[in-house]
Amino acid sequence: MKRIAATLIALNLILLTVFPTFALSDYGEAADAVLSLRRGEEEALLSGSLAESAGSSVADWFAFTAGIAGEWKGADVYLTMLSRYVTAKYRADGALDPVKSTEWHRIALTVLALGGDPTDFAGHDLIKEGVFFRKDAADVDAQGISGVIFALITVDSLRYPVPEGARDDRNSLLSTLLSYQNPDGGFPQIMRLSDPDTTAMALVALSPYLKEAFPEVTAETEALRSAADAALHYLSETQLADGTYRSMGKVNCESTAQVLLALTALDIAPDDPRFVKENDLLAALYSFRAENGGFYHTKEDERPSPMAGQQAALALLALDRREKGLPFVYDFRPAEDPGTDPADTDPAEQTAEGEKLSPQTLQKIRSLPDPLSTDDETSLVRLLSELRAASDRERYSAEESLLTEGLKKIERIKDEIAALDREIGEWLKTGEDAEAGRALLARAEALSEGDRVKVNRLTELRTALAGVNSGARSGKVTLIVSAAAALLLIVSVTAILLRRAKKKKNGNPDW
Repeated sequence: MKRIAATLIALNLILLTVFPTFALSDYGEAADAVLSLRRGEEEALLSGSLAESAGSSVADWFAFTAGIAGEWKGADVYLTMLSRYVTAKYRADGALDPVKSTEWHRIALTVLALGGDPTDFAGHDLIKEGVFFRKDAADVDAQGISGVIFALITVDSLRYPVPEGARDDRNSLLSTLLSYQNPDGGFPQIMRLSDPDTTAMALVALSPYLKEAFPEVTAETEALRSAADAALHYLSETQLADGTYRSMGKVNCESTAQVLLALTALDIAPDDPRFVKENDLLAALYSFRAENGGFYHTKEDERPSPMAGQQAALALLALDRREKGLPFVYDFRPAEDPGTDPADTDPAEQTAEGEKLSPQTLQKIRSLPDPLSTDDETSLVRLLSELRAASDRERYSAEESLLTEGLKKIERIKDEIAALDREIGEWLKTGEDAEAGRALLARAEALSEGDRVKVNRLTELRTALAGVNSGARSGKVTLIVSAAAALLLIVSVTAILLRRAKKKKNGNPDW
């Protein structure tokens, strides 16, 4: 018995080492460690290299998480880059995406988290265009269930009212979402196969309707609660012995984080008996944590994953906010005590210090690259933000104009790249007009090397033109050979006729 007791004590010590018990106050610190890792040596996460990828899924969700954590320094830079991304996408394609409605949802939530207004962003109402009025775009769930889930999360983030004549409303979205639920209570990711990650996100979308009444919603609360209970039962039954979850064949951090996020949305503690196996959910999440504060996608990975880190950080922030009595991470209605909510801090307080423009910034403005390329866009936005935040901004109107004109030039370059992509695609359908193809190539070659690689089908154009030129050269060679052969034939025939004529004259015909 003593040996067994000693073994159990040793196992407990090992579990405490591998799955450390964190105090509730550590949630925010653990989340901040993930953001600090992504920030690296940069002065601010939101105005650093992350802003260069504004509009991408990974960058936007990191920016969203930073906003929830109250890390708003550089938010104006990120929002400007995101606005420019939205403008460029609408100008080039007429929409953020032809199928994926989540492009609108993700950007709208990011704008909210950084203090912006998604109903008036880059000249667009992201809420109406991404949910209520899809116009000629694909159905909100054309990409699958995630489109419905995030449509609900987005419209409920500030309880946006449904406008008259909306193509979709809360009733249609809830009805569509529930239609995806499988008999086992789970919601599918692909091929109607229940998935814990997707089921957790569906619960997040359902959570507001289980807590409060929405006058326009016709679905019975009990029916919604029954669906949620079935989903919770599915998650409890599919939880692995170590407290983690398997999705798409892999035990991974993100699924565990999503389940933790769903429980928090429903005000269920992570140590709820239904979700405690050998470990509870929190211990399971921390089992993916790396020494540097990041999180691995799977425990077999050698390097932490940015996506796993972001999703883990968001789940931890949700726990932190629940402990402090603050709204859920997707609920942007004012807290009862806004002074305790880091996300209620005015970003201007973190970005505008009221100091004079530094000599270093001034020198950077006055020594901008010439010519500019799209690679310089984030740098110019950052410099313009610093200049406009300076207390002596009025002294530098010429420098401000230099930056704004530079950004306009970059916008024109981006338009040219988009135009080249469209026109090259059209030309490649036939490839008949070689001169037109060469004109397109000349336009592409006029771009800087960094911008040239952003013309997606430039290699195809070069290959097609090489074939045209090769065919033209082959045709010229054939023509020359044919002409030479014809000339030789003429010379030969002429020689024969002359010889015969001579013999005839001498009275010695050869026939």
